[in-house]
Amino acid sequence: MSYRCPFTKSKSRYGVRKVKAEGARGTMRAYGSAGEAARAAVLRLLEERGLIRDLCYQVPFQLRVNSVLIETYIADFTYTRTDDGVDVVEDFKNGLITGDYKRKRRWMKAAHGITIYESGRGTGTRARGSNPTKGVKRGRKQVV
Repeated sequence: MSYRCPFTKSKSRYGVRKVKAEGARGTMRAYGSAGEAARAAVLRLLEERGLIRDLCYQVPFQLRVNSVLIETYIADFTYTRTDDGVDVVEDFKNGLITGDYKRKRRWMKAAHGITIYESGRGTGTRARGSNPTKGVKRGRKQVV
């Protein structure tokens, strides 16, 4: 039987460290990763410049089936773009997209009609699923 000391911190499941950083109006907030904290800083700057408004952190969405609460999805950020008035639900990803997240993403689209914008490492700015290099063969050409 293995024993782990209850006073030592274990490594997080996906290797990310929670960090504390300055949040809205100078308060300290806890973020899921350093990348998420950096994205929050960018969004705060956009809000200060008037490009977005109503920035909120860790917003819960209830996922229901036949009016029975089954699960809750917590979005990292929600805000409204001021140029076109579109409400944005954003999730920061550190490169790993789990099956649980994919299921909740589909459920948000079906239940609420909300498409989640994914920011962070490995997501880029292109739409999810589009790959400009798909079908391009790599390596040397074969001479016929």
